[in-house]
Amino acid sequence: MKNIFISALTLIVFVVNTGTAHAQLNLEAELNQLEAYIAQRDSLAPDVSAVDVAWHLDHSLKMIIGIYSVLKASDPLSYSSSFKPVRTLVFTTGRMPRGVGKAPKSVLPPENIRTEDIMGQLEVARSLLPAFSQLDKKKHFNHYVFGVLNVKRSARFVKIHTRHHLRIVRDILKKSGV
Repeated sequence: MKNIFISALTLIVFVVNTGTAHAQLNLEAELNQLEAYIAQRDSLAPDVSAVDVAWHLDHSLKMIIGIYSVLKASDPLSYSSSFKPVRTLVFTTGRMPRGVGKAPKSVLPPENIRTEDIMGQLEVARSLLPAFSQLDKKKHFNHYVFGVLNVKRSARFVKIHTRHHLRIVRDILKKSGV
């Protein structure tokens, strides 16, 4: 039984970590959902999240833009891969636990989040989607929990992270009766 489990886990890790040389960041559906929630930007449900919908929208967009910027500036020659069990679990399930991570200052929304700023970031994020596939596959960024992520893993992280915040937004809206 143990050997079957190890074989299955190995297969999952192989499937998650293989594929085309360049990452394709297909986030159009998620960006459309983010945009659709702008109208409910002020909705809040403290038992779901301490911050409102606008915070989650702004943070998600800052993450997409920020990760692309770090990837673009990275040196592919300094990339080195390592095994991170937590990353394997999150990337395999496609889900992040709530309330565990802490956003770096660079992707924290300002105290006063303007709708125009969200719209501007949305436009920038959309323009970057095809640019991810143009990056050298060894461009990378260092995540404080998941370790060094190459372009492909970064694209996977961006998708998981964006979906994580979309789930929170849906729960806020459901709980607040919107």
